[in-house]
Amino acid sequence: MEIIGVSGYVEKAIKFKAAKPHVEECQNKEKIGSLWEALLSHQKEGVKEVIARNGRVLLGDDMGLGKTIQALAIAEYYKDDGKVLVICPASVSGNWESEIKKWLGAKDEEIWIVKTGKEANQDQAQYTIASYEIAKKREGWTGRFQIIIADESHFLKDRQSDRTKKLAPLMKKTKRVVLLSGTPAESRPAELFAQINIVAPVLFSNYDEYIKRFCGGERRMNKDGKRYIDTKGATNTEELHWLLNSTILIRRKKEDVNLGLPSKTRQIIHIEIPATSKRELQEMKKKKGVDKPNFLKLYEESGRAKVPAIQDYLLSLKDDNKKYIVFAHHKDVMDQICYVLRREQIRFIRIDGQTDVKIRQDFVDKFQDEREVKFAILSLTAASTGLNFQAADGVIFAELSWNPSTIAQGENRAHRIGRVGDVEIKYILSKDTLDMVQWHMLKKKSKVL
Repeated sequence: MEIIGVSGYVEKAIKFKAAKPHVEECQNKEKIGSLWEALLSHQKEGVKEVIARNGRVLLGDDMGLGKTIQALAIAEYYKDDGKVLVICPASVSGNWESEIKKWLGAKDEEIWIVKTGKEANQDQAQYTIASYEIAKKREGWTGRFQIIIADESHFLKDRQSDRTKKLAPLMKKTKRVVLLSGTPAESRPAELFAQINIVAPVLFSNYDEYIKRFCGGERRMNKDGKRYIDTKGATNTEELHWLLNSTILIRRKKEDVNLGLPSKTRQIIHIEIPATSKRELQEMKKKKGVDKPNFLKLYEESGRAKVPAIQDYLLSLKDDNKKYIVFAHHKDVMDQICYVLRREQIRFIRIDGQTDVKIRQDFVDKFQDEREVKFAILSLTAASTGLNFQAADGVIFAELSWNPSTIAQGENRAHRIGRVGDVEIKYILSKDTLDMVQWHMLKKKSKVL
């Protein structure tokens, strides 16, 4: 039978699926031990699916559905294969260590958190944890691990980056590879290729063929007269979704899983900025335009202009007996938020790019366990992923990111399994800053996610 208008990928996918065992044949849950009983029903189904696909998948469940515990169950199932490597953002290495100890009962000497690119291998460790930046510097790791878990695998979305070039060959040669990402598609299908090529290098082998089919792949000319292939588009998306879901992608959304999660409401808090700041920002827009490299400076000044209103809003929440995550991007904005909280003797924790990885989890625990700690002031770039703040009643965005996945991950630091009450998401926006440009851009980008 010939299917008109469908690419050769379909035939490849059918052959790929035929080579895999059926999910019902993979129910040897005894190999997972007591951890199996701790899994929720959708997590058990996810683990069975991964095993049915021979332990090579992109696990793209929504944030908060428990990708970490599923990955650990998979590692336990394949424990007899050999050693496990977890590659993750440096900020969550401590979280992985605590989860491995909690769910797999590993002792200190069985876990090695790699600190540098040159330290000697610890042969007694069953579980090795390394950041992306450290892992790419290591040599001689090919064949050392039989299972690799890559957390926040969209860190590998750029196929031309040094990180991806160094790590992809290692992962392709490893027997079991589980990529974890709550936002696997990011903004464009082109950014998926490097990840799916790692999981299934035979099925997704030809980059040019892929971008032509699924990204438009049109030839264009830049302002300097140089020709290039535009990969920003998204074409034949239904075919791509079918192709991925039938072969290597396991993706469940919160609304499709009966978790009994509390509701999540969103609200925009419209604020006014000082008249002087308003004039300064208007002058910057007129002088250079918001579509030029002036963006970053305008972004920074927009954050500064909002500070007084942000401070006032946070102080208005002082006595409401709730706990909040507050996200900001710029150091100055975070500094000014922390200044007013100290002045008013309101307890808080702060995690940004300068926070030592070793103590981040301690700060998270302090927020989670101590009722008097009201705010968690978090950097959008350093703390929007991998950290769990189920104790938070609300998430406040003092500033926006340009990336919709960063916003989504930030929202779900609180809205996840283990949360009891409803979660309020609040965006503090000013029409006189860059906020509305960012807001509309985020809404447009998120349609592709």
